[in-house]
Amino acid sequence: MKRKSSRIKGHPPKKRLQILGDDEAQNNVTLSDDVIEHIISLLPLKEASQTSILSKRFEMSWQFSKNLCFDFSSPKLARKFTITQVETFINRVIENLACEKVETFRLCLNNAKSLTHNKIHLWLGKLFFKHPIIIDLDFLVGRRPFTNPIEIPFDVLDNKSIETLKLTNCEINLPSKFQGLHFLRFLVLKYIKLEPSFIKTVIDNCGLLESLEIVKCVGLRHMKVEAMALNFFKILKIVNVVQLQSAYVDAPTLNVFHFIGNPRNFDFGGKMTELRDVMLNFGMTPHPLPRNKLKNLMINMSHVRVLTITSTLLEVHIFYSLCFFLFFMLDLNTCTSNVQNILYTMLFYWLK
Repeated sequence: MKRKSSRIKGHPPKKRLQILGDDEAQNNVTLSDDVIEHIISLLPLKEASQTSILSKRFEMSWQFSKNLCFDFSSPKLARKFTITQVETFINRVIENLACEKVETFRLCLNNAKSLTHNKIHLWLGKLFFKHPIIIDLDFLVGRRPFTNPIEIPFDVLDNKSIETLKLTNCEINLPSKFQGLHFLRFLVLKYIKLEPSFIKTVIDNCGLLESLEIVKCVGLRHMKVEAMALNFFKILKIVNVVQLQSAYVDAPTLNVFHFIGNPRNFDFGGKMTELRDVMLNFGMTPHPLPRNKLKNLMINMSHVRVLTITSTLLEVHIFYSLCFFLFFMLDLNTCTSNVQNILYTMLFYWLK
């Protein structure tokens, strides 16, 4: 019995994949060094180093990794490796880099008390000429916030190639004018002591800034964000800034605004028509926002699509509104002296 041919008339025959042996594969399928280097450069450092077991050709392939992520934050790694071993490992990687550019440099260390500042300065200084795009330095794990922060000299960060900068529990002093860092787009600051002029300095020097996050920092009692000149500024997040008393925001292009804190005064400058997502968490505070400030705040947020607001803010003003109502509706002659004193006190704070 003849087997019917699977070939369809008018169509070419299907090609079959031939499985070659190891020797035949090495002779017939080869990748150029440029292709291999490009593939390795897309991998994180850990995965790139694992390719070294494939063959002798991949033995030093990790040298072409552009994503340098040194995360020793877990307690398990902290117990396994001493800080001296960590320093030696990072030194070896940075010293033997073969790629011309580095995309990401992330350094997160657990309890880096004995880590010398000079070592970090040396690493950042060498990476400065690799034109990094993302810098992420986290020295909070295993340490108390604001205790012996790692000092980062600004000259090693003042690079035109940096687009994302994340600093946690560091100490940094900004000059009034930047030589580089003009192309910075994303800035995240956590547990850092900031100068009062810090935000103004960043806005004046970073014209392409898109996102600014300030989390649990100190030094900003009166925060003023005047970003009228920024055309790409979309996201602003202020979270639990210590001792913050007042906040003023004027950013016409702002889309997302999240605020958590207990300010005595808070206001928007002008109507920001681009706002789409707003979160306000004022918490319980002995100094609630004045009624006129709250009214202006609600008017400026009347067009947002997503509004997240704590009930505390509303409860405080509803409480005083109720006091105002009771003061005029109740017959004070029928009230005891104690009740009269309470109502007068409530009215005083309302008018204040």
